[in-house]
Amino acid sequence: VLCSQENASPPGISLIRLMVQTMRLFEFFFLCLSFIMRWLVRLSWVIALAGIVFSTIVVIYYQQVEDELPNVEKLKEVRYETPLQIYSSDGKLIGVFGQIKREPASIDEIPDLLQKAFISIEDERFYEHSGFDLKSIARAAMAIAHSGRISQGASTITQQVARNFFLSNEKTVERKIKEIFIAIHIEKVLTKKQILELYLNKVWLGHQAYGVKAAAHLYFNKELRDLTLGEMAILAGMPKGPSDYNPISHPDKSRQRRDVVLDKMFELGHI
Repeated sequence: VLCSQENASPPGISLIRLMVQTMRLFEFFFLCLSFIMRWLVRLSWVIALAGIVFSTIVVIYYQQVEDELPNVEKLKEVRYETPLQIYSSDGKLIGVFGQIKREPASIDEIPDLLQKAFISIEDERFYEHSGFDLKSIARAAMAIAHSGRISQGASTITQQVARNFFLSNEKTVERKIKEIFIAIHIEKVLTKKQILELYLNKVWLGHQAYGVKAAAHLYFNKELRDLTLGEMAILAGMPKGPSDYNPISHPDKSRQRRDVVLDKMFELGHI
């Protein structure tokens, strides 16, 4: 007992040792923090330099292709290709000739909930960006890096308008850059509502139906104002793959895609 008492450290010495160990831990922590901060500062300089280089390249490229970009002012006076319609003397429709189904509708004819359905699934930041969405591009890039394949798009509704009216569907970097440039021009010339109206009248929705009004007649035999929420969600889910998600060819896939749209609308507070 006496031996153990003699070997035991006095309480004051134990406290000093604990304080020394704690100070060493704090010193190690601050050394690590200092290293991380220096690394972040260097990284920020690299990112800033990369941003300057990228911006310079974009400006130079824009100057080279500026003359090739279309005049987006033409979108103010768009005339859609519609099928030939034959009416009787009393005004009744008796025949329609032409493969393309399109019935242009003004933005005021398109229910607000249908507009929100398309925006929710195609471009949730439509009213916030100026033609292209860096967040969507970054999210799509991360998805590609994670999965090794293109699992989601990054084109805004404005970019889709640019592509549908002025460009082809070829998947090249040059076409994508031009799409962004044209989208920026469109945003300067047209209002968001005008852009959305163009999109909802031009978008392909399967079975040769272009635009939401023609699709509503084709798939549900209804006017736009009479569509249910579920039917609106079906239409909004189809641009991702009109042949795969239309309710005539693939009713099961169409319902699954509808649920994805409804979930997104709920998440964004639209329903």
